Amino acid sequence: MMVAALSVSESAEIHDDVLAISPTVFVVDPDPVTGTMVKDLLRGYNWTVQAYASGREFFAAYTGDEPGCLVLEQRIFDISGLQIQRRLAEQNQRLPMVYVTSTVDVSTAVFLMRGGAIHVLEKPLRSAELLNAIQEAVAIDKDRRREEASKCRVRESIAMLTRKERQFVSLVACAKSTKAIAAELNICSRAVELRRRGVMGKLGLNSSSELLKFAMLAWQEFSHDVDFAELKPGADYSFVNCVPDKCSMATFVK
Repeated sequence: MMVAALSVSESAEIHDDVLAISPTVFVVDPDPVTGTMVKDLLRGYNWTVQAYASGREFFAAYTGDEPGCLVLEQRIFDISGLQIQRRLAEQNQRLPMVYVTSTVDVSTAVFLMRGGAIHVLEKPLRSAELLNAIQEAVAIDKDRRREEASKCRVRESIAMLTRKERQFVSLVACAKSTKAIAAELNICSRAVELRRRGVMGKLGLNSSSELLKFAMLAWQEFSHDVDFAELKPGADYSFVNCVPDKCSMATFVK
């Protein structure tokens, strides 16, 4: 049984639902004071706080799907904060981190931040400083997930199109006029308009401006280091680089 493909608008609603999930602030610190402090600070927020005394407890519970951030002590008896950071990086988990530690020097702080930490705070913690750091980390995670959701929508939408439709979209991204597109594709202007309507209908777009915006997003996404095999299992996609207004024939080629 065939399943109908989602339109751009329907796909957007699904991804927006994912982004609407309340963030979780994970705390990994053998000292329970840190977890209690974070819970008190976030009492008025619709956020979840999960505190763990060890790295093993954290990894046993963390699935990688929850939006939010990680507040962690550098010195943990089983898995150090740095080891947690490296392990998350190996798993391609980019959970923003706020380090809290009793002893920290400048070189260590710089090293941790180069590895992806948002802040390195020294104990005893100041409430306002910790709250600001958590809020910033959660905002960074939300922005990243929003960007990834946008890219995912573009991938899903491009995968819905035929080769000719992808070819048409690539020309729209180059700001080609109807007449220029017709000449490029060796078809009449009427056929271009029909193809435009067909693409807009398939993607759930309501105007030419929405189509242009989508085409530009697709160009930005797929003209730079994208593995097109991700779009459909077994498919081989490539994109000939295009600079809007300065391209000869930019196409999605299957």
